[in-house]
Amino acid sequence: MATAKKSGYKSREDLIEDIKQLKKDMKALRDENEALQSAKPVNTQTVPVQKDIDGNYSVPLMQLMKGGTDLYYGSGNNQFSVGRFGGSGEELTVSFPDLQRVINTHPFRRYFQELGILILDDRVIKKLNYEKYYTKYDLGQDGLDGLFDLPVRELEKKLFDFPRTLKYAAIARCMRGINEGDARCVKKEVQAVFDKLLRSLSGGDVEKHDIETIYELAQRQNSEE
Repeated sequence: MATAKKSGYKSREDLIEDIKQLKKDMKALRDENEALQSAKPVNTQTVPVQKDIDGNYSVPLMQLMKGGTDLYYGSGNNQFSVGRFGGSGEELTVSFPDLQRVINTHPFRRYFQELGILILDDRVIKKLNYEKYYTKYDLGQDGLDGLFDLPVRELEKKLFDFPRTLKYAAIARCMRGINEGDARCVKKEVQAVFDKLLRSLSGGDVEKHDIETIYELAQRQNSEE
């Protein structure tokens, strides 16, 4: 005797077909959503204007000195990471409270005071009472780029007045300029100033002909990349 088919019952084959149709419907919805998103006008104001320097204020930083640098505050098991610079020229954004904590952690105070790491926000520089460091070396938000617009004599004087961190940062910037074909950095008289700086950093214990020139260093760096 045949068994009556229960109302609403679906066979295994029916369920498989329903699942297939559901997948098709979901894909169609995803495609429609992607099309709608791509049709939206581009928002040109992606970064809101920040008015008050508080816990939510973001501060852009740039590392000028060579090598990777992990920013943190605290010590031992209570050490908290804020971010990492991969090398010279890299930028990083941190909150204002985190910046305050990092600056008060050894050895970062020296890095910021000697401008191995730049604060790219004039209001924050003033808030931290750091204007004296930037005024002393005449560095603004453009970092070291303005150096290469100076007359050669002024360039040499400024370079030799720099702290050690900034000297190495300037050397790295010049090397990059040489490799990128920056007309200011490929000038022989500019390279001669940097060669003199390299000799001074050697401590005078190395013969002149044994020290690589800024051009040779740039070429070697370019071949290793």
